[in-house]
Amino acid sequence: MLSDILFPLHLHTPSQQLGMAFMLAVALYAALRGGRPERWGAGLMLAAWALTPFAVDLAPPALDAAAVLATDAALLTGLLALALRGPRYWPLASAAFHLLGTLLHIAALIDPQVALRERIVASYIFSYLTVLALAAGTAVEARRERDAPALRP
Repeated sequence: MLSDILFPLHLHTPSQQLGMAFMLAVALYAALRGGRPERWGAGLMLAAWALTPFAVDLAPPALDAAAVLATDAALLTGLLALALRGPRYWPLASAAFHLLGTLLHIAALIDPQVALRERIVASYIFSYLTVLALAAGTAVEARRERDAPALRP
């Protein structure tokens, strides 16, 4: 029964399920303790997580990798917009990590001989680092908000 829900979201393996749980936990943390940029970042990341499987399902099989690349490029654009428009540093780190993951997709499209296992492992690492940058930024913002009244006379 649970597999009927998880299968369309491409959450087949424990590592995919753990990644989604981590993303949901960080998004909830950002929604509760972060400011507007953190909530926007969480929303962008959740949208990318949710839209990627549907983009892959809608694309012809030969264009699966291009569909993933398109959603990753959209997320990268959103993270860069957050980085350029606000005073926070975490969107820049998050965008940098996500750029590395996006470059992996481009490398695979250019050269199919790029080792699949290493590409997947690296993709997971960069994905976690992208979300971890959001968590760190939320923690900094939460601390700043908590300490702000103490600094005022």
